[in-house]
Amino acid sequence: MSQPFLDAFARSHREAQRSFNDGDFEKAFATLALDVEWHLLPGLPETGVLRGRDAVIHFFAETRDALNWEVHAQDLRFACQGRVFVHQRGHSVGRATKIAGTVDFFQIWEIDETGLVVRVREYTDHEAALEAAGLSE
Repeated sequence: MSQPFLDAFARSHREAQRSFNDGDFEKAFATLALDVEWHLLPGLPETGVLRGRDAVIHFFAETRDALNWEVHAQDLRFACQGRVFVHQRGHSVGRATKIAGTVDFFQIWEIDETGLVVRVREYTDHEAALEAAGLSE
């Protein structure tokens, strides 16, 4: 897995983000394994580990009910052993409050040999995410 892997992941990821931003979570998360583990950002009102694709879809659908939330990949890097480091920028506007905000966060996506995402870990700290991906600078 190298540059062709990263290029294919980047295309798939950007397409999934378009679906996510449109609120089509079934399509956005189609490449997640049925038993995926999604480790949410620490410090969120709801944090922890989502287990299973259905749980991930449900979580983000509920989040979308409370706020308009869009994400855009800023940087993608192949790490090793089927892992990809992704720097994301999220923009949100509360549906009731109209409070807007932007946040940068980092993810490590782990892909198995069949091409399915088996684990996503989210980080607020850039260096911690790079270290987790084996990309420490």
